[in-house]
Amino acid sequence: MAYVYRFIDQHEKTIYIGYTGQTLDKRMSQHFQKGHLPSKCYNSIARIEYIRYATKSDAMVIETYMINKYKPIYNKLNKQNDTITLNLEIEENWKVYRVYKTTTEYKDNVNYNSCSGCIVSVGVIAFLLYAIGFFFFSII
Repeated sequence: MAYVYRFIDQHEKTIYIGYTGQTLDKRMSQHFQKGHLPSKCYNSIARIEYIRYATKSDAMVIETYMINKYKPIYNKLNKQNDTITLNLEIEENWKVYRVYKTTTEYKDNVNYNSCSGCIVSVGVIAFLLYAIGFFFFSII
């Protein structure tokens, strides 16, 4: 399983496109912990979207295609190549990964992997509710 993801700013412009063979959570954590992009890029993110692909090879080709199509300002110039012509018919079914408040500011060298704003799965919430209910009714 592999993903192509993009950062979109408040003006609905694609500012960065990447791919990963890891889980999206792990890759996003790397982005926001290590911050290999300028803080101005992270400050501009209004939304992150992704498309899932079957293989990493598919994602790599699609990433190159998307970078050349959208020309995001924070992608490296060596991946933007006007001579690449791919005759692809790609259905762009972007799914929203995360939406950010436009007032959020990300600063360099700050650990954003804190509990505030964490996404918790429905399964975890269901388990916690079950455990609380079990505990509550066992003491009555």
